[in-house]
Amino acid sequence: MQDAERILDSRDMDIIGAFNSYSVRYLIVGGYAMLFYGYEDRPVIDLDIWVNREDDNAYKCWNALNAIMPNCLNFQPDYLTKKGIKIDLRNNHYDVEIFTSMEGADFDVAFSRFNTWEQEGEILYFVGVTDLLNIKRFVKKMCPERTEKESNDIYFLENLIAK
Repeated sequence: MQDAERILDSRDMDIIGAFNSYSVRYLIVGGYAMLFYGYEDRPVIDLDIWVNREDDNAYKCWNALNAIMPNCLNFQPDYLTKKGIKIDLRNNHYDVEIFTSMEGADFDVAFSRFNTWEQEGEILYFVGVTDLLNIKRFVKKMCPERTEKESNDIYFLENLIAK
């Protein structure tokens, strides 16, 4: 796991702080999760967050986002209850994508296997390495344009699990 004191930048920590304040059930996936597990040479473009789609959590997530980006959300809370939703917040001062589902993994199962990291007094919830590997395998299969990046991630995760 990551040895450095800082994984996310301050803008990303605003979102994590809001999610934690509103008790949002979320998992960090993607590049920052790869960084967390020690893949230091992997470029990170944005913060990918997978949120639980249950009604109560969807409203908590919407309220948390609205608290830090008032009047910027162009969707209602119930939108976050739908499967397969990807919300791009990269044009609102933040470089964040919110996902309501991840093919290759179940949120409740993955949430039972998360790993945590503390930064600036906030707990960050990272998807477990096995679930991250399953997600990466699915993305590689479905997104041929990302094959090289996903292959490198998969190779790293498989070696990490084998240790």
